Amino acid sequence: SLGAILDRVPGARDALPLMAALERSLLRLGLGAVESASTTSLTRIAAQLATLPVADDDAPMRALQARLLAVIGSRAHANGSPQGFLSSFLTESKLEVSEASHSDFMRATQGTQPRTDDD
Repeated sequence: SLGAILDRVPGARDALPLMAALERSLLRLGLGAVESASTTSLTRIAAQLATLPVADDDAPMRALQARLLAVIGSRAHANGSPQGFLSSFLTESKLEVSEASHSDFMRATQGTQPRTDDD
């Protein structure tokens, strides 16, 4: 199934080298390829795999995605991180993103402070 998806777009294996490597490993090792890969690689593979157009009825691809997430989750749990590979927002160092008006943006780029509701 992965090979068929990659075959749809010329150059997909060059653009998605992790998917190409996963395809080769699956052909050699079957799902054992998932267990033998590093957690860092699996996390990157899972993220890249999530971008592919997988049909809802593509059972082999859905099984692969489920296996990847299960292995990543079990490794994270074994290492004391029940969140898996997801970010933790329970930290003091956070980035806050909010909307601003165009005039606030222009003031910010000119070095002046944006207006507040009190202005």
